[in-house]
Amino acid sequence: MSKELSSIRGVSTRYGEYESGRAIGTLKTEGATHQLVLDLTGELLGDLILQPQHMPDGASVKKAYLFVDEAFDLAALSVVEVGEDGAEATNGVSLLEADLETAGAYVDLTSQLAGTWAAGALTAGSDEIGIAFSAGSVADTSVGKAKLVVEYEYL
Repeated sequence: MSKELSSIRGVSTRYGEYESGRAIGTLKTEGATHQLVLDLTGELLGDLILQPQHMPDGASVKKAYLFVDEAFDLAALSVVEVGEDGAEATNGVSLLEADLETAGAYVDLTSQLAGTWAAGALTAGSDEIGIAFSAGSVADTSVGKAKLVVEYEYL
């Protein structure tokens, strides 16, 4: 990536791809519809540390989908859970090894939403978002990029 400095007020311009990594937050809001977006990387799956982000109390999750840009290298039968911190498998969504290891995949995860994150259910309490493995682990943290989008309604 190149960087151009201006002599006026120390302003700079960056050109090319910018790696954000570990990004999580509400990307788009239209009326009552919000999208929680989580950028997944092999490094993130290696240490499972997220920036603090909360699903609001009374939010109604409508759908979830996954875009895989670069295939991950996971142990056999791995399952990554994203959802309520400490109860990701109960109140959240499951990401399967087969989906995460397929570059270019678009996966509709709406049917895999569970608990208070199930489609149409209301979240109880302002839950911090967590990520965990319910099975398996990451084999190589240097590969893998994907985006998980959870669409919900909240007034």
